[in-house]
Amino acid sequence: MTMPCASSADLVDKTRSFEELADGVYALTAEGDPNVGAVEGSPLSTPAPDRPFTGRPPRGQLCDPCTGVILPDVPVPGGRLRALCRDGFLVLLGGMCDSGLFAQVLGKVCTAPLVVRELAEIDGSGRLAERLGAGPDEAWLIRPDARIAAIIPHAGADSTAAAVRRASRLI
Repeated sequence: MTMPCASSADLVDKTRSFEELADGVYALTAEGDPNVGAVEGSPLSTPAPDRPFTGRPPRGQLCDPCTGVILPDVPVPGGRLRALCRDGFLVLLGGMCDSGLFAQVLGKVCTAPLVVRELAEIDGSGRLAERLGAGPDEAWLIRPDARIAAIIPHAGADSTAAAVRRASRLI
C-alpha cells in the first residue's frame, strides 16, 4: 500500500503501515516518518511548561500528550479522534469553558477553518478527557496535521485566541 507524500520536497509515494501502538490506539505511518514525536520550539506552538515533551516512549507505549506532539488517534463515538482535525483547526474544551463564547471570539481572529468542540460532546464517557489528561478548565488547540499547538490551562476566549493567532500566522 502507498500513500502520497506529505512534503513538496519529497514527491515519491511512500509505503505505509498501520500499527497498533496500544490497546485501541493505532498509528498510520508513511515510510521514513516517525509515528510519535514532537515539534519542539515551533513558532506555531504555545509552550506548556507544565507538560514538557519527555521523549519518545518505548515501543508499544504512547507519548504523553503535550504541545508539539501528534494527538493520539483514539477511537471516539463515530470514528477516530484525528479525523476531527482534518478540515482545519480544532479547539477541544473542558466542561468549564463556554463553547458558544469561544466559537464567537475565535471566529473573529481566524480566517482558516476552525471548529470548537467540547470534550464531553465528542465522548460523554469522560475517557477521552482522561486519556488526554485534559482538565475541565483547559482548551486544547489542535492543528490540521493533528499536532497539539497549545494546551491552555484556566482557558479564556482571549488566551485561546492568542494561541490560534500564533498557530495560524505561518499557514
